[in-house]
Amino acid sequence: MNELTFKSNSKSNSNVVSKKMNWKLKLVAFILIPLGLLSSCGGPLTLEQMLPVTAGNTNEIYVFCDSKIWKDTVGGYLNAQLIQTIDHMSQPEQLFTVSQFELTSADKARMTHRNVIKVEINDRNENKNARLVRSSDEWAKGQLMYSFKGPNSEKVMELIQIELPGIIEEIKKKEMVRFHEKFIDKPNKTSQRKLKTERGINLNVPNKLNLQYNREHFAWMEARGQGPEGKKVLHQGVFVYHYPYTNDSTFSYEFLIAKRNEMLKAHVQGNTKGSYLTTIIEEGRQPEIKEINFNGEYAIEMRGLFDMKNGFMGGPFVSVTTFDKVNGRIVTIEGYCYSPALLQRDYLHEMEAVIYSATFDAMSEQAQN
Repeated sequence: MNELTFKSNSKSNSNVVSKKMNWKLKLVAFILIPLGLLSSCGGPLTLEQMLPVTAGNTNEIYVFCDSKIWKDTVGGYLNAQLIQTIDHMSQPEQLFTVSQFELTSADKARMTHRNVIKVEINDRNENKNARLVRSSDEWAKGQLMYSFKGPNSEKVMELIQIELPGIIEEIKKKEMVRFHEKFIDKPNKTSQRKLKTERGINLNVPNKLNLQYNREHFAWMEARGQGPEGKKVLHQGVFVYHYPYTNDSTFSYEFLIAKRNEMLKAHVQGNTKGSYLTTIIEEGRQPEIKEINFNGEYAIEMRGLFDMKNGFMGGPFVSVTTFDKVNGRIVTIEGYCYSPALLQRDYLHEMEAVIYSATFDAMSEQAQN
């Protein structure tokens, strides 16, 4: 566990550490003593092992700072960056769900939140130079906490402008790790086994994703149901398709969209005759691609919107296309979401986590044939 560091020659700082540790010990004891979990057959548990699991929802951030700061330049900038609109979604959605609280309201329950940002501006000696204190597993297992400290708004603002882009990426990656932990805990073993044995592709597949369609070059996993309240339609899914590598144009924008449309038209058809999934390429709604490092290999990530040709289905998708050098082929893994009456950010992010869990094994001779 990463603790905040203070100068040892400061009596006030020593009191802060003491109060902080007493608070944490009380929190752990309050949760675990009634359950009889302060020891185990393997010996006494460490303080970190005794911490509660994080609270809060996916892509949610708690910000602790004085309301005066939140309503001023620092808070305005911080909030604007955290709630910026996500591109390539069916409707406007924020990057994160943000809640702001006073520093004095940082109670035990709120401090166990999964993602915490604190802003402290005062003339205390330890804050004479603007600094960022990063910590993980501070008050709960799997927690990320970022504390900005400084003597005035100008210096703290400068620091936030430098550090916030990296923090946003760290939180996004951590949310993906949290999904992976859930997938591993409750996997769909059948889907995972078939992908591995028949295609040489390892994916962390959540239990709800069933292999609906499995052909030579194309696999389709989907979860069909309703949203949290059981009232709204919700489809989530993952496509996996692969084909021979020909030349570098395989990774071009035009080729990837053409190949996507070719594969979906052949394999993902609607209920009405002549209906099939395709890519929206209207002006202002075209997909975007970027080069990424995918598990150490070159890859292209694409984000955009799909539509049902001659039908009434559509939504956001994200895909990764890379060269599977183990089997000498191009592999595309795509996640999508269809829920016209629900916000889709977290549902799509869950499918994105499936994509980014991918690794490749050599296919068996039987599978190759």
